[in-house]
Amino acid sequence: MSNCCTVMREMSNERKRLVISHRIFLSFIARKTTSMKNIFTFQSIALTAAFIVLATTLRADEASWRDVARRAAADGTVLLKNEASALPLAEGTKVALFGAPTLLVSGGGSAKVNPSRKIDIAEGLEMAGLKVVNPTECPMAGIVLITRKSREGRDNSNKAFALSEEELAFVAEAKRVCGKAVVVVNAGHLVGLKPLKESADCDAILYAWFTGQEGGAALGEIIAGRVNPSGRLADTLAANPADWPGSGDFRKSKATLAYSEGEAVGYRYFNAKAPEKIVYPFGWGLSYTTFSESKPKVDAATGDVLITVSNTGARSGRHSVLYYEGGELLAYGK
Repeated sequence: MSNCCTVMREMSNERKRLVISHRIFLSFIARKTTSMKNIFTFQSIALTAAFIVLATTLRADEASWRDVARRAAADGTVLLKNEASALPLAEGTKVALFGAPTLLVSGGGSAKVNPSRKIDIAEGLEMAGLKVVNPTECPMAGIVLITRKSREGRDNSNKAFALSEEELAFVAEAKRVCGKAVVVVNAGHLVGLKPLKESADCDAILYAWFTGQEGGAALGEIIAGRVNPSGRLADTLAANPADWPGSGDFRKSKATLAYSEGEAVGYRYFNAKAPEKIVYPFGWGLSYTTFSESKPKVDAATGDVLITVSNTGARSGRHSVLYYEGGELLAYGK
């Protein structure tokens, strides 16, 4: 059993040594076992050691995976509205939280994830250098969290799409108490934001979707200006569910869905036939800085599109480029 002890001792060393020790242990089993009982015993020990090696490796890699999750959440967040440069907030700014009590990491069904941890919005704001206080402590900005649970489209309804009177009241209260109201939408589907787009009570809107386990950290970095928002809407946001041409056929059958609008799906319909129904268009997304784009050059042989992007503002940041031709989105990049 000396080689089994070797495996256990090597747990604190680098992964390469762990793998080598594990192989030595398996070789030891092949040489030394003489009965079925011993084979089963040593196989069990070998599997246990293998799981220990795997768990140690996963823990070692978890920090990098968390970083990927945080960057993905930040890159996917869309700044829809930012009146009078309400965002970003300066370091040390006092903020108060309104609305939903906690971020939704994910949805249900195929949208469900099992996080190893969760950074909620209050923790994320503090991590980014902001100070979360009670509304009575004279905060300079109110963060209003609006959430929607969903799974497999079953929870999508006119009620889920519309903002409630309570949610609108939270925004008004944040504006009254703090002087500035920043709305964070945490949902897996579209929410009707026309009232907030038009409301003087709402200074900024961030559409964060389902944020994942590092969502609070990502939102904190964006709200505090450590990360420039560069996400773009992947859908057209209209005022009402009935504004979508295929809404009349939705859920008529559990087995099939008829695309009665034909090829006029999504932005193609709204841009060409109903621009007046658009609240925020497909591809919309604001930034804390400004960018210029060169005239596109298209390689006829390969179809590649070359666009030179220059940051013309005072902040560093990423920028999403969308290239259209004849009303069709042909290329994109960030």
